[in-house]
Amino acid sequence: MADQAFLMKRLIKNCARQFNMNATFMAKPFSDQAGNGMHAHLSIIDKDGNNVFTVDKDKQPQGIFANSIAGLLKNAPDFLSFYASHSNSYRRLVHNADHAPTTLSWGNENRTALVRLPEASSKATRLEFRLPSADSNPYLVFASILSSVLSGITNKYPLDKETIGNAHAQHEAALGITWREAVHKTSESPVVKEFFGEKFQKSYQCVKESEIKRFESTITDFEYNSYLRHL
Repeated sequence: MADQAFLMKRLIKNCARQFNMNATFMAKPFSDQAGNGMHAHLSIIDKDGNNVFTVDKDKQPQGIFANSIAGLLKNAPDFLSFYASHSNSYRRLVHNADHAPTTLSWGNENRTALVRLPEASSKATRLEFRLPSADSNPYLVFASILSSVLSGITNKYPLDKETIGNAHAQHEAALGITWREAVHKTSESPVVKEFFGEKFQKSYQCVKESEIKRFESTITDFEYNSYLRHL
């Protein structure tokens, strides 16, 4: 699936060039329009092909399904810098704006929550993880999701109460942090170290801190337009 995601991006961008246009997968290319997400859907089947994600009569996740969602919620801050990889990614994650998730919440058909449970048959029961931006690396995203789910199942994390209604209004913006804070969180995370290894964890930190340094040392158009002739 990650291979297909990369291929899709390249096909779209190459097709656009044939018409003298540019296709972008920036998370927030336009400040006055909604952001660009890469929502991931996940289900788990057993060796016989049966969906192990189940809900009760009130549409509440049970067993492995509940543990999986809990693992995603618990570990989302640790993997945030994989889900939102660049400076522009954090312009999408604005609390209470455009439905991009900033809270550790879940809900049935709730597009303000971090994890949405779509209306589906028992065979198609799944979760939708709404945090990743379109500019993220699909391989890191999928590996982070699977790591979080496995952690939730292994440790049998309990699932918090479903969020009904606007999640932004009911929970703090746990994911509404800066790029630098997210990279630091990843670099210090035990769960990232466990699943990705310390070598990769530290290498990623070095690469991203270098990128952050370049970003912070760049003079922006805003500064030129606001200050150059007025100060």
